[in-house]
Amino acid sequence: MRTFIRSCCAVLLLFGTLAALGQTKEARDKYNKALKELDRRNFPKAEELLKKATAASSDWAAAQMLLGDVLFGEKKYAAAAEAYGQAHRADDAKKQLSADDRRNTLDQEGVSLAIDRKYDKALAVYLQAVKEDPEYPLYEYNYACVYSEMGDLDSALVHLKKAWALRANMPRGQAFPDPRQDSSFKRWLNDPRFQEAVAHMVI
Repeated sequence: MRTFIRSCCAVLLLFGTLAALGQTKEARDKYNKALKELDRRNFPKAEELLKKATAASSDWAAAQMLLGDVLFGEKKYAAAAEAYGQAHRADDAKKQLSADDRRNTLDQEGVSLAIDRKYDKALAVYLQAVKEDPEYPLYEYNYACVYSEMGDLDSALVHLKKAWALRANMPRGQAFPDPRQDSSFKRWLNDPRFQEAVAHMVI
């Protein structure tokens, strides 16, 4: 399953200016302190501070998203999924995130749920994501991964082929994932249906 993980440096670049107007002073202070802890690679402390920031401003999508990233990096997938879900619901209400951040939030929510084996919830996230942004290939790719993890190769291949058809819309600087190297598809490597489907997917 393809995942999106921001490095600490990327986090600082993406979020360093997002302690935006409209948040409580307490939330902004905790958020900014969390950024400093991330710069020091002190993830537990950053998590603690971000939880306080999001408690003070629960509708702050950027803070919820960053909390999700920290939790995901700590392999706390259920908690990460909840934080990403809070971020996307806050964005539904107030449109706070950029298009790229919106995509990454929904994608990481689905990935977190799938890793936590909450497959039905992951499918629901990707169904919503594809409806609102049908041209984004990584939604379809991870949609395929979830079906594959569930043991449904036929459904997985439907979405994998859609993802490949949309490959021109990959984010700049990212290559289309190679399903033959993806652990989500490992069980199908010798299946003729999978082999036929991926034979032309030259990465």
